[in-house]
Order: sequence, then C-alpha cells, then structure tokens
Amino acid sequence: MFDVRVFSPICKTNSGAIETVYRRHETEKRRNYENRVLEIEGASFCPIVLSTAGGHAPATRALVKRLSNLLSDKLDLPHHVTISWLRNRISMAIVRSCIMCLRGARSRSKTPMRAWDPY
Repeated sequence: MFDVRVFSPICKTNSGAIETVYRRHETEKRRNYENRVLEIEGASFCPIVLSTAGGHAPATRALVKRLSNLLSDKLDLPHHVTISWLRNRISMAIVRSCIMCLRGARSRSKTPMRAWDPY
C-alpha cells in the first residue's frame, strides 16, 4: 500500500537539511499507517514522500528503482527508458489527483435533477 505526501522544502516547518526533512516525513507516515496496514490489512506499506522542488525520499527512490528494474526486465527495455516513463507517470498521477481535488469530477450524474419534476 502506498501513501503519498508532497511537501514544500521552502516552508518554515520544513527547515533544516533536506534529507532530514525527507526522513521526518517518512517516519511520520510510517508511524501513522504502517502498523494498521501490516496488522489489519496484511499488506506492506511504503510512504511516497516527494518535494515540490522535484526530489524524493530514500524509500520512494528505492521503490521507483525496484519498479523500473522489474518493468525493464519484463518489457525488455533499457533501464533509463523505464525509469523516465515511471517518473512521468507518477508525476501525471499526482497532477491529476490535485486537479480532481480542486475542480471536482467531470462526469455529471446519470439522472439529472429537475426542480419541476415531482418524482
């Protein structure tokens, strides 16, 4: 199971060395969710911690590296192609979810509600 956190490194609450800030966010996510995921859901947990400046935490780096290695072996593509593709997919997924939070869904309800319709 993954849980994503994106933070701004120039925020006052994130002062200090960037690696320390990444570790702090990772440990906070693990403390909040890891026990529940392991015990109740029986799954593994990996926090995905990204910064708005484009960096990512060590656990996220290891996850992306592992996934790109598996994809490059399966699809018989060079590693640099799969890691670039995977990073772009993650970025687009985050952008899509942010837009969805700000704008809402595009789809309309299946049955329109009309003020004049008694039923």
